Amino acid sequence: MYLKRIIEEKIKDYLKIYGAIYIQGPRACGKTTTSKLFSKSNIILKKDPILLDKLANNYDLVLEGAKPKLIDEWQLLPSLWDYVKVEVDEQKKKGLYILCGSSAPEYEADRHSGAMRIGRIKMTTLTISEKKDTTKEVNFYDLISKKEEKITGNKPYQFSKYLKHILQGGWPSLIGLQQQLINTVLADYLENIADVDMRNIAHRPSKERTLALISALAKNVSSNITFEKLSKEAKIIDSTKTVRNYLDLFNRIFLIFELPAWKQYARSSVQAKTNPKYYFSDVSLACNCLHLSEEKLNEEKDILGMLFENLAIHDLMVYADLYNGKCFYYRDNSQLEVDLIIEMPNGEWSAFEIKLGSKTGIDDAVNSLKRLKQKISLAKWEKLISLNIITAGETSYTREDGINVVALGHLYC
Repeated sequence: MYLKRIIEEKIKDYLKIYGAIYIQGPRACGKTTTSKLFSKSNIILKKDPILLDKLANNYDLVLEGAKPKLIDEWQLLPSLWDYVKVEVDEQKKKGLYILCGSSAPEYEADRHSGAMRIGRIKMTTLTISEKKDTTKEVNFYDLISKKEEKITGNKPYQFSKYLKHILQGGWPSLIGLQQQLINTVLADYLENIADVDMRNIAHRPSKERTLALISALAKNVSSNITFEKLSKEAKIIDSTKTVRNYLDLFNRIFLIFELPAWKQYARSSVQAKTNPKYYFSDVSLACNCLHLSEEKLNEEKDILGMLFENLAIHDLMVYADLYNGKCFYYRDNSQLEVDLIIEMPNGEWSAFEIKLGSKTGIDDAVNSLKRLKQKISLAKWEKLISLNIITAGETSYTREDGINVVALGHLYC
């Protein structure tokens, strides 16, 4: 059964304003299935040297057909990008092509950016809301658009459900499978990344070191880990430069994503951190690296907290993208950190801390959100919409101080 995707609204809009759109994201997240809803013809490129050579010498075979035409895994023919751009310029029509890709091609100086012709859309795995597993009591839009709006949510949401989402992730094809089978598929997915995907875009990096670095990232997910520490844990001899290169490659194949620092609005006396934080494109991949089960997650609350943060950040970023919100995190030299800042095109913003839900955790989150006011310029603070704490709890409410406490299982978009 097809599950409706939040990104569908953006696809509809982009097909009206661009000659072509490029949907990018991790393999098996549902790009092709969703794109086919909007296409009238399609071609799926494969890693077949004979086929690719034939198509490279006759791009009409790729571009002809009813429009919009879906071209899946277009990056296997990188020069196709410029041909699509030329077609858009010549035909002067909207919604001609839908390009899909599970890895970003290496930058080429002579390739046109596609600006004003090809609209870019990022897609990822299913959110909890898209899996239709929320109580739908708290609308995400209210958290980023309405000041002084109280929220409530009291329908039970079992803690075990959060564990299930962390372990199984949001892969459309894995919904309904037993956990043992899901573990097998995810292990193969990671093995394929190290043995095939990385070697297709790099000069044969070590499979063993690739998997070791992925495991090191999994152990430190949602944290501000340094390249030096990652290098040491993964036993990468060439140190930080090699780690940085590997992370860039992980980004290109959408294994991970970077959450940039929110730094431009700090008071002049505050030194904000600038390094990005790293999260897995789907939290289940981190779980699989660490060989975690529901029982082990319950025993190891520290790693559970980091994995829950990855799950929540993933969902919140998908929700924010629907409204063109940009996502950041905040950290400064006083060690104050706020997990997520969502900034809207008009400059209004909301802050989110993510905790499992214990009283101590919520108190710490409240303290961090209140300290943030001391760090941000007055002009920017006046554009604040809401302060929020996302939890793995069962209740959602607005505290007397105006801070929202929201169970992730109550949130929908």
